[in-house]
Amino acid sequence: MQNIKTTVKGNKLIIEVDLSKDLGVSQKGKAINVAMSGIFANIPGTGLSMNCNIIRKLNTDTLGNPLPVADTESKDTKSKA
Repeated sequence: MQNIKTTVKGNKLIIEVDLSKDLGVSQKGKAINVAMSGIFANIPGTGLSMNCNIIRKLNTDTLGNPLPVADTESKDTKSKA
């Protein structure tokens, strides 16, 4: 598993992911991979497995909020005036 930490506490599975990580662009190039389990991963201490992918859209910050877009049009207009 990449950037995924699991802990079992009683009957709860706690999944911890560092949202600031960037594992690169997805195969189709539409998103940034933040965390991946890859194939089904065993959950230690249980007979269970999990499959998990955490992604964010391109051009977003670590919480998935859109990044500000540079206003190149207004700069071009000002320089021509």
